Amino acid sequence: MTGNEFESLVVSEIYKQANNIRANVNFYHLRTHDGKEVDLLIETQDGYYAFEIKMAEHVSATDARHLRNLQEFLDKPLLHSFLLSNDNQTHQFSDSITAVSAAYFLG
Repeated sequence: MTGNEFESLVVSEIYKQANNIRANVNFYHLRTHDGKEVDLLIETQDGYYAFEIKMAEHVSATDARHLRNLQEFLDKPLLHSFLLSNDNQTHQFSDSITAVSAAYFLG
């Protein structure tokens, strides 16, 4: 499986789960003019959840770099950001950025 396939698998599973519970949310992909990219933004009534998806078995704060300062691009509050990967360790990179196993996150 490639990184793009892994990303598509995770995004489609999140979409499926949101659809199954009839969540009133919108899904977006964000790419800025300067090349900052966020794999998935989920818009709720109260704000956004941001997701960066990496197939890596070990992640670091560098992998979450595009999640930092994301609020300046959004029209609603950024509620929390997640880095989903194959890393079995949970990491708290800041108060608003959590790295967690994609399999654990998806249940």
